[in-house]
Amino acid sequence: MYMEETISEQRIESITEEVDQFQLLEEKIDRLIRLVNKLREDKTSLEKKVEEQEQLIAELKDQIEQLQADKERARERISYVLSKIDQIDTEENENENESGE
Repeated sequence: MYMEETISEQRIESITEEVDQFQLLEEKIDRLIRLVNKLREDKTSLEKKVEEQEQLIAELKDQIEQLQADKERARERISYVLSKIDQIDTEENENENESGE
């Protein structure tokens, strides 16, 4: 009878160890699942941030192009005004030369 009790106790201990191992495995799997879910959330958040940054970059590129176009128009207007001033100076010099002769 003592032998049967010992075998039975050994079986209980073995089963208990197996249950403990399964519980440990289950806990590790739960942690992995939480980690995977967190990583997925982080990925989604980062993808959204990247999309926002790409949109901002596109807007800034458009602004740069607009500013460059405005700068070119201003340069052309300045050139036009300077040519008008040169034309006035040329006409004045011609008039002075004609009246001085």
